Amino acid sequence: MKNLRKTFLLIFAIIALCVCFVFSASALEESGKLGDNVTYTYNSETKEVVISGEGDMWDFIPHSGTNNPPFWGEPEAVEKVVIEDGVTGIGNETFVICEKLTEITIPDSITKIGKNAFAGCTLLKNITLPDSITSIGETAFNNCTSIESITIPKNITTINYGTFFCCESIKSIIMPDGVEVIDEKAFYYCESLEEITIPDSVTS
Repeated sequence: MKNLRKTFLLIFAIIALCVCFVFSASALEESGKLGDNVTYTYNSETKEVVISGEGDMWDFIPHSGTNNPPFWGEPEAVEKVVIEDGVTGIGNETFVICEKLTEITIPDSITKIGKNAFAGCTLLKNITLPDSITSIGETAFNNCTSIESITIPKNITTINYGTFFCCESIKSIIMPDGVEVIDEKAFYYCESLEEITIPDSVTS
């Protein structure tokens, strides 16, 4: 019986150490790189991330083990993101499942938003997409369940697959003349959608 008890205590201690290691290893760093010439700083008190530099952010692959975005595994760490002028692209999966993110500032220098960039950001409510954006990747705002309205940038010609999939709070979508293609499931499960204007430029 004593040996069994010791075994259970040993197992419990090992599990506790593993848990501590996981949490300490996954803690969001105060600063780091998001691209060849793009860096971020993180304030743990305000839970704000400031991104600066020039050029595009890298594309990330969560669960890859080697190419995880720095905010991956820290769903409650980030509440506000400020991207400074000079950054030109938001990479694939950069902010995926940042569940506490409520506010993001996107400058006019941004021209593209990658695949799944904001997927699962369930508290992101207000987002302004500048007209400088020419490309929004597939499922970029998938399951952003708090967004209530969206204005598509005037230079977008294609609304890709599942871009606003399951954005269940969206009530209105403003689509500029110049959009040519609305891909499959672009607004799938937008259950609150009351109004959408599709311009004559749409052919598919």
